[in-house]
Amino acid sequence: MTQLCKSNTWLLLSIALALVVGYFVGSYCSKCDVNKVASTEAIGANSVVPSNFASKSQEDLTSDLSAVMLPQDEYLKLMDAIEQTALGLLNAQAQGQNFKVTPEVEDKLKGGIKQKYSRKYFTSINAETMKDLTKPELVDILNFYASASGMKIRELTPKIIQETMQVVQKDLSVWLPSTVTQLIKNPNAPLNQPVAKDEKALEEVKKVN
Repeated sequence: MTQLCKSNTWLLLSIALALVVGYFVGSYCSKCDVNKVASTEAIGANSVVPSNFASKSQEDLTSDLSAVMLPQDEYLKLMDAIEQTALGLLNAQAQGQNFKVTPEVEDKLKGGIKQKYSRKYFTSINAETMKDLTKPELVDILNFYASASGMKIRELTPKIIQETMQVVQKDLSVWLPSTVTQLIKNPNAPLNQPVAKDEKALEEVKKVN
């Protein structure tokens, strides 16, 4: 039972890390077409002139920005990641309790996920997060994402996040098990922190790529 709990713990940790990486990398890997969201007019190869950001309500602008940050195709990827995480957890717990996971059980779980984590769910979260943004600020942000510089940062962000998460995952796989073991053996002792140096971490990332 102890071994099963330990396996489940590491399974959930791996799933959680995969979900985080999948979400952030996926969300920014998409070259979201701000032109479609904002009904803009493209001028030249790299410039976009917004035509109606300023005429929209603050609520509509918030929805537009939410769509820019999480386009539909990336939303579907996120939903797939959540579904896979849920099914992994279901199977792990079922195995420990001798419960048979039938297609009907899986479908019921998938249906519950779709109902709970709808687009409206994420839009409402974003709306709460963006409530401190004024209408002019929302317009400026959307204008930026429609600009050449905004498009550039969206292209670079996946690489930045991916390399960061690769380093974190590699370091965590070494540091966390040894730290937990040490903490259990001697709770009063100072914790070890075998954190990789930046230069070495970057070399490891290059090897992975």
